[in-house]
Amino acid sequence: MGRQRIYDADKQLLVINWQAPAATAYNQATAGNPNGLLRKRAFTAENNRILDFQDTVFKELAAAVAELEQWESPDDALLDALSTKRSGQMTDIVRTIQAAQDKIVRMGKDRLLIVQGGPGTGKTAVALHRVSWILFNYQDEIRPQDVLVVGPNPTFTRYIRRVLPDLGDNDVVQQSLPEMLAHGVKVAATEPDDVAAVKGSAMMADLVAAGLNDRIREPKTPVRVQMRGSGRYIEIPAAR
Repeated sequence: MGRQRIYDADKQLLVINWQAPAATAYNQATAGNPNGLLRKRAFTAENNRILDFQDTVFKELAAAVAELEQWESPDDALLDALSTKRSGQMTDIVRTIQAAQDKIVRMGKDRLLIVQGGPGTGKTAVALHRVSWILFNYQDEIRPQDVLVVGPNPTFTRYIRRVLPDLGDNDVVQQSLPEMLAHGVKVAATEPDDVAAVKGSAMMADLVAAGLNDRIREPKTPVRVQMRGSGRYIEIPAAR
C-alpha cells in the first residue's frame, strides 16, 4: 500500500493506492480487531532502496495487551516518524496512518464532518487525506478544482501546501482567510475587547444574516454568466 500503484516486470500489482477500498483492512487493523491480518509491515524506502521496516504482529500484540481494556497501541512506523526531525512543511501520513484516523478519512462523502482534537493529534492531516480519498474514489462527481481548503493564516497555508500535491492532487485551491478578502482589502485594525465580544457573538451572526438577506434584489436586466473554461456566455432572464 502506498501513494500510487506499482507493478513488477510481469505486470503484477505490488503496491495499491492507499485510497483504494482494499487498503481499509491494512489501515484499520488493530490488536482487538486485526481484520484478518496476521501482521503489518511498514517499509521505509529512499528511491528504490529499502532502508528499514517495522512489523506489527497482531497475535503477539493481542496477547501482550490482553489485560488492558480496548487499548490501541501506536505502531512502530508512527513512533519512528514522530521521532524524526521536523521540517517547515507538513508531510503526508500514508505510511503511519492509524486506524481511528483512517475511519474518519473513509467516512461517507455526503455528510458534514467535524474533526475535533487537541494540538498535534492529526486533525489537519486527516482532513487533507480525506480530500485526497474523496477525489480518488469519486472522480466522476468531484474534481480537484471543486475543492477549496481554507486555513486561518498564510503561515498555516504554507505549512500544509505540499501534502495534497505529494498525494497526487495538484489542482486543489488552498487559501488563507486573508487571501479570500476582496483585492486591496487589508486587515489592519484592532477592536476593543467589548466591541470584539459583540462582533463575535451569536447575535451578530443573526444581524449579518439579516443584512445579507436585505441586499437580495431582483435584477432589472438579464444576468450574464460565463460558462466554466470557455469564452461562452448564457443569459438568464431577470424574471427567472
